[in-house]
Amino acid sequence: MSYPEILYKYRAFNANLLMSLINGSVWFSKPADLNDPFDCQLVLEDIAPARAEFESKLENAFQQLATRLGKYVCFSKTSGQFYTGDSLSDEFKAEVVEFKGHVEKAMREVGVFSASSQCMNTTMWSHYGDYHKGVCIGYYTERLFPKNSLAEILRKVTYLKPEKIRCNVYDAYASCCCNADKDAYMQFVNSLVSVKSNDWEYEEEWRFIKELHGGICIGTDAICSISFGMRASVECKSTIRNILADVPMVYFQMRRSGSGLCLESVNMKPDSEYWNVSPED
Repeated sequence: MSYPEILYKYRAFNANLLMSLINGSVWFSKPADLNDPFDCQLVLEDIAPARAEFESKLENAFQQLATRLGKYVCFSKTSGQFYTGDSLSDEFKAEVVEFKGHVEKAMREVGVFSASSQCMNTTMWSHYGDYHKGVCIGYYTERLFPKNSLAEILRKVTYLKPEKIRCNVYDAYASCCCNADKDAYMQFVNSLVSVKSNDWEYEEEWRFIKELHGGICIGTDAICSISFGMRASVECKSTIRNILADVPMVYFQMRRSGSGLCLESVNMKPDSEYWNVSPED
Protein backbone atom coordinates (compact mmCIF):
# COMPACT_ATOMS: atom_id res chain seq x y z
CA MET A 1 0.00 0.00 0.00
CA SER A 2 1.17 3.53 -0.74
CA TYR A 3 0.80 6.23 1.90
CA PRO A 4 0.23 9.99 1.61
CA GLU A 5 3.48 11.90 1.98
CA ILE A 6 1.70 14.36 4.28
CA LEU A 7 -1.22 13.76 6.65
CA TYR A 8 -3.22 16.56 8.23
CA LYS A 9 -4.78 17.17 11.61
CA TYR A 10 -7.43 19.87 12.08
CA ARG A 11 -7.26 21.48 15.52
CA ALA A 12 -8.98 24.19 17.52
CA PHE A 13 -6.75 26.93 18.89
CA ASN A 14 -6.69 26.06 22.59
CA ALA A 15 -4.42 24.96 25.43
CA ASN A 16 -4.27 21.36 24.18
CA LEU A 17 -2.99 22.50 20.78
CA LEU A 18 -0.35 24.76 22.34
CA MET A 19 0.88 21.99 24.66
CA SER A 20 1.14 19.56 21.75
CA LEU A 21 3.24 22.06 19.77
CA ILE A 22 5.46 22.93 22.73
CA ASN A 23 5.99 19.27 23.63
CA GLY A 24 6.10 17.96 20.08
CA SER A 25 3.39 15.40 20.81
CA VAL A 26 0.22 13.87 19.39
CA TRP A 27 -2.69 12.30 21.24
CA PHE A 28 -3.84 8.68 20.91
CA SER A 29 -7.50 8.41 21.89
CA LYS A 30 -9.31 5.43 23.30
CA PRO A 31 -11.99 4.19 20.85
CA ALA A 32 -14.70 5.03 23.41
CA ASP A 33 -13.56 8.68 23.35
CA LEU A 34 -13.90 9.16 19.58
CA ASN A 35 -16.51 11.68 18.46
CA ASP A 36 -18.66 9.13 16.60
CA PRO A 37 -20.46 6.91 19.18
CA PHE A 38 -20.68 4.15 16.55
CA ASP A 39 -16.94 4.23 15.87
CA CYS A 40 -15.12 1.00 16.83
CA GLN A 41 -18.37 -0.38 18.26
CA LEU A 42 -18.84 -3.26 15.83
CA VAL A 43 -20.75 -6.18 17.36
CA LEU A 44 -19.18 -9.50 16.40
CA GLU A 45 -21.78 -11.94 15.15
CA ASP A 46 -21.55 -15.57 16.20
CA ILE A 47 -23.35 -17.34 13.37
CA ALA A 48 -21.74 -20.76 13.07
CA PRO A 49 -20.67 -21.72 9.54
CA ALA A 50 -21.21 -25.10 7.95
CA ARG A 51 -18.42 -27.56 8.65
CA ALA A 52 -17.11 -27.67 5.08
CA GLU A 53 -17.13 -23.87 4.86
CA PHE A 54 -15.17 -23.45 8.10
CA GLU A 55 -12.62 -26.13 7.17
CA SER A 56 -12.07 -24.47 3.78
CA LYS A 57 -11.48 -21.04 5.36
CA LEU A 58 -9.14 -22.53 7.94
CA GLU A 59 -7.14 -24.34 5.27
CA ASN A 60 -6.80 -21.13 3.25
CA ALA A 61 -5.64 -19.22 6.34
CA PHE A 62 -2.91 -21.77 7.08
CA GLN A 63 -1.78 -21.73 3.46
CA GLN A 64 -1.42 -17.95 3.65
CA LEU A 65 0.52 -18.26 6.92
CA ALA A 66 2.85 -20.85 5.38
CA THR A 67 3.41 -18.60 2.35
CA ARG A 68 4.24 -15.65 4.58
CA LEU A 69 6.63 -17.68 6.74
CA GLY A 70 8.13 -19.53 3.80
CA LYS A 71 7.73 -22.92 5.42
CA TYR A 72 5.13 -25.61 6.06
CA VAL A 73 2.87 -24.97 9.05
CA CYS A 74 1.47 -27.97 10.88
CA PHE A 75 -1.91 -27.58 12.56
CA SER A 76 -2.25 -30.00 15.45
CA LYS A 77 -6.03 -29.97 15.73
CA THR A 78 -8.37 -32.06 13.62
CA SER A 79 -11.78 -31.07 12.35
CA GLY A 80 -13.26 -33.60 14.75
CA GLN A 81 -12.29 -31.31 17.62
CA PHE A 82 -14.41 -28.55 16.11
CA TYR A 83 -17.45 -30.51 15.03
CA THR A 84 -19.33 -33.57 16.08
CA GLY A 85 -20.91 -34.56 12.82
CA ASP A 86 -22.19 -31.24 11.53
CA SER A 87 -22.72 -29.74 14.98
CA LEU A 88 -20.25 -27.52 16.82
CA SER A 89 -18.34 -29.15 19.65
CA ASP A 90 -18.55 -27.57 23.10
CA GLU A 91 -14.77 -27.15 23.06
CA PHE A 92 -14.95 -25.21 19.80
CA LYS A 93 -17.73 -22.95 21.09
CA ALA A 94 -15.70 -22.18 24.22
CA GLU A 95 -12.61 -21.32 22.17
CA VAL A 96 -14.57 -18.95 19.93
CA VAL A 97 -16.19 -17.26 22.93
CA GLU A 98 -12.73 -16.73 24.45
CA PHE A 99 -11.40 -15.41 21.13
CA LYS A 100 -14.33 -13.00 20.85
CA GLY A 101 -13.59 -11.68 24.34
CA HIS A 102 -9.95 -11.06 23.45
CA VAL A 103 -10.94 -9.17 20.29
CA GLU A 104 -13.48 -6.99 22.10
CA LYS A 105 -10.92 -6.19 24.82
CA ALA A 106 -8.29 -5.31 22.21
CA MET A 107 -10.74 -3.00 20.43
CA ARG A 108 -11.37 -1.17 23.71
CA GLU A 109 -7.72 -0.81 24.61
CA VAL A 110 -5.96 0.26 21.40
CA GLY A 111 -5.12 3.92 20.87
CA VAL A 112 -6.05 5.83 17.73
CA PHE A 113 -4.46 8.93 16.21
CA SER A 114 -6.62 10.13 13.31
CA ALA A 115 -5.51 12.30 10.42
CA SER A 116 -6.75 13.24 6.96
CA SER A 117 -5.14 13.13 3.54
CA GLN A 118 -6.40 16.63 2.68
CA CYS A 119 -6.51 20.05 4.33
CA MET A 120 -8.99 22.03 2.23
CA ASN A 121 -12.27 20.49 3.36
CA THR A 122 -14.63 23.23 4.55
CA THR A 123 -16.74 20.79 6.59
CA MET A 124 -13.73 19.53 8.51
CA TRP A 125 -12.58 23.10 9.11
CA SER A 126 -16.00 23.71 10.66
CA HIS A 127 -16.18 20.50 12.69
CA TYR A 128 -12.58 20.11 13.88
CA GLY A 129 -11.00 23.51 13.18
CA ASP A 130 -13.32 25.46 15.49
CA TYR A 131 -15.42 26.99 12.70
CA HIS A 132 -12.31 28.01 10.72
CA LYS A 133 -10.75 29.75 13.74
CA GLY A 134 -8.21 26.99 14.35
CA VAL A 135 -5.37 25.40 12.40
CA CYS A 136 -4.56 22.39 10.27
CA ILE A 137 -1.19 20.78 11.02
CA GLY A 138 0.65 18.98 8.23
CA TYR A 139 2.78 16.02 9.31
CA TYR A 140 5.40 14.15 7.31
CA THR A 141 3.84 10.69 7.44
CA GLU A 142 7.11 8.77 7.64
CA ARG A 143 8.53 11.00 10.40
CA LEU A 144 5.63 10.59 12.81
CA PHE A 145 6.66 7.19 14.18
CA PRO A 146 9.98 6.25 12.51
CA LYS A 147 10.57 3.30 14.85
CA ASN A 148 7.46 1.57 13.52
CA SER A 149 6.76 0.23 10.06
CA LEU A 150 3.86 2.14 8.52
CA ALA A 151 2.40 -1.19 7.41
CA GLU A 152 2.15 -2.20 11.08
CA ILE A 153 0.43 0.85 12.51
CA LEU A 154 -1.15 2.95 9.71
CA ARG A 155 -4.50 2.07 8.17
CA LYS A 156 -6.61 3.83 5.59
CA VAL A 157 -10.16 3.99 6.90
CA THR A 158 -12.64 1.87 4.95
CA TYR A 159 -16.08 3.43 4.48
CA LEU A 160 -19.08 1.15 4.05
CA LYS A 161 -22.83 1.42 4.22
CA PRO A 162 -23.76 0.86 7.89
CA GLU A 163 -25.66 -2.33 7.11
CA LYS A 164 -22.55 -3.73 5.41
CA ILE A 165 -20.32 -3.30 8.45
CA ARG A 166 -20.55 -6.80 9.85
CA CYS A 167 -18.15 -9.45 11.06
CA ASN A 168 -18.63 -13.11 11.91
CA VAL A 169 -16.41 -14.21 14.78
CA TYR A 170 -16.14 -17.77 13.43
CA ASP A 171 -14.80 -16.46 10.11
CA ALA A 172 -12.35 -14.27 12.01
CA TYR A 173 -11.23 -17.20 14.17
CA ALA A 174 -10.50 -19.22 11.04
CA SER A 175 -8.68 -16.32 9.33
CA CYS A 176 -6.41 -16.03 12.39
CA CYS A 177 -5.59 -19.75 12.23
CA CYS A 178 -7.58 -20.37 15.41
CA ASN A 179 -5.62 -17.56 17.07
CA ALA A 180 -2.30 -19.18 16.18
CA ASP A 181 -1.34 -16.39 13.77
CA LYS A 182 -0.67 -13.32 15.93
CA ASP A 183 0.11 -11.06 12.97
CA ALA A 184 -3.21 -11.93 11.33
CA TYR A 185 -4.92 -11.35 14.67
CA MET A 186 -3.51 -7.82 15.03
CA GLN A 187 -4.33 -7.02 11.39
CA PHE A 188 -7.88 -8.20 12.06
CA VAL A 189 -8.23 -6.03 15.16
CA ASN A 190 -6.80 -3.04 13.29
CA SER A 191 -9.26 -3.60 10.43
CA LEU A 192 -12.16 -3.47 12.90
CA VAL A 193 -10.82 -0.20 14.32
CA SER A 194 -10.50 1.35 10.86
CA VAL A 195 -13.94 0.81 9.34
CA LYS A 196 -16.64 3.50 9.49
CA SER A 197 -20.00 4.38 8.04
CA ASN A 198 -19.84 6.00 4.60
CA ASP A 199 -21.48 9.06 6.20
CA TRP A 200 -17.90 9.99 7.17
CA GLU A 201 -16.30 9.37 3.80
CA TYR A 202 -15.62 13.06 3.19
CA GLU A 203 -12.95 12.96 5.93
CA GLU A 204 -10.55 10.79 3.87
CA GLU A 205 -9.21 9.52 7.17
CA TRP A 206 -6.07 7.55 7.96
CA ARG A 207 -5.49 6.04 11.39
CA PHE A 208 -2.35 5.28 13.34
CA ILE A 209 -3.19 2.43 15.70
CA LYS A 210 -0.98 1.53 18.67
CA GLU A 211 -1.40 -0.39 21.91
CA LEU A 212 -1.27 2.73 24.07
CA HIS A 213 -3.21 5.90 24.90
CA GLY A 214 -2.50 9.52 25.65
CA GLY A 215 0.19 11.93 24.53
CA ILE A 216 3.08 10.50 22.51
CA CYS A 217 6.20 12.58 21.80
CA ILE A 218 7.05 12.73 18.08
CA GLY A 219 9.26 15.83 17.96
CA THR A 220 8.53 18.99 16.01
CA ASP A 221 10.59 17.84 13.01
CA ALA A 222 7.59 15.68 12.01
CA ILE A 223 5.59 18.89 11.37
CA CYS A 224 5.97 20.32 7.88
CA SER A 225 3.26 23.01 7.75
CA ILE A 226 0.69 25.00 9.67
CA SER A 227 -2.41 26.25 7.87
CA PHE A 228 -4.46 28.92 9.63
CA GLY A 229 -8.23 28.96 9.28
CA MET A 230 -9.74 31.92 7.48
CA ARG A 231 -11.11 33.19 10.81
CA ALA A 232 -7.94 32.53 12.82
CA SER A 233 -6.99 35.52 14.95
CA VAL A 234 -3.74 37.46 14.74
CA GLU A 235 -3.03 36.27 18.29
CA CYS A 236 -3.42 32.65 17.20
CA LYS A 237 -0.95 33.10 14.37
CA SER A 238 1.65 35.03 16.34
CA THR A 239 1.49 32.60 19.28
CA ILE A 240 2.09 29.53 17.10
CA ARG A 241 4.78 31.33 15.12
CA ASN A 242 6.60 32.16 18.36
CA ILE A 243 6.33 28.58 19.69
CA LEU A 244 7.81 27.20 16.46
CA ALA A 245 10.31 30.01 15.92
CA ASP A 246 13.28 27.61 15.87
CA VAL A 247 11.55 24.98 13.71
CA PRO A 248 11.74 25.16 9.89
CA MET A 249 8.12 25.65 8.98
CA VAL A 250 5.86 26.59 6.10
CA TYR A 251 2.77 28.60 6.99
CA PHE A 252 -0.41 29.00 4.98
CA GLN A 253 -3.45 31.23 5.29
CA MET A 254 -6.82 29.81 4.25
CA ARG A 255 -9.18 32.28 2.64
CA ARG A 256 -12.31 32.29 0.53
CA SER A 257 -11.73 31.40 -3.08
CA GLY A 258 -12.45 34.14 -5.59
CA SER A 259 -15.01 31.88 -7.27
CA GLY A 260 -17.23 29.25 -5.72
CA LEU A 261 -17.91 28.25 -2.13
CA CYS A 262 -14.48 26.83 -1.44
CA LEU A 263 -11.11 27.63 0.10
CA GLU A 264 -7.78 28.59 -1.32
CA SER A 265 -4.42 28.44 0.43
CA VAL A 266 -1.92 31.34 0.45
CA ASN A 267 1.73 30.82 1.39
CA MET A 268 2.51 33.13 4.31
CA LYS A 269 6.02 34.48 3.87
CA PRO A 270 7.56 36.52 6.72
CA ASP A 271 6.23 39.77 5.24
CA SER A 272 2.73 38.46 4.49
CA GLU A 273 -0.08 40.84 5.39
CA TYR A 274 -1.95 37.93 6.97
CA TRP A 275 0.35 37.92 10.00
CA ASN A 276 -1.35 41.17 11.00
CA VAL A 277 -4.86 40.71 9.72
CA SER A 278 -7.47 38.01 9.17
CA PRO A 279 -8.95 37.47 5.67
CA GLU A 280 -12.36 37.88 7.29
CA ASP A 281 -11.61 41.29 8.84
